[in-house]
Amino acid sequence: MRAGRAVPGAFSVLVCVAALGCATTDVMRTDQQSRSPTKAVDVQVFVEEPTRAYATIAIVQASDQGWGLSLETLKQKMVERAAALGGDAVILGQQTTRSGGTYFMPIGSAVYGIDIPEKNLAGKVIVFSK
Repeated sequence: MRAGRAVPGAFSVLVCVAALGCATTDVMRTDQQSRSPTKAVDVQVFVEEPTRAYATIAIVQASDQGWGLSLETLKQKMVERAAALGGDAVILGQQTTRSGGTYFMPIGSAVYGIDIPEKNLAGKVIVFSK
């Protein structure tokens, strides 16, 4: 390979990592009320039900899609989505790891299959009762 030539596909991987961190977040709204966005730094994170009265406005799930991101990164993606929805907090729920698929890599005359685990983190976006 000559200097200055990119490896095919390397640019798309770099763009994915730089732009999104290769994490996805899925949202299922449980109400359709429009709320003003909140600041992500103001969104609280709970691992247990808070004692204060609240309403659930969405279920959110973040996935690293097999890119090996940390649970902290996935949590931050959930917080960002909660803020965009106008949420006051996220109650973290189930964390799972499953097979993200098998990728085949030719090395010499052999082809090796590599199982890529995919991390998922789910939770509830809530607003506190006034």
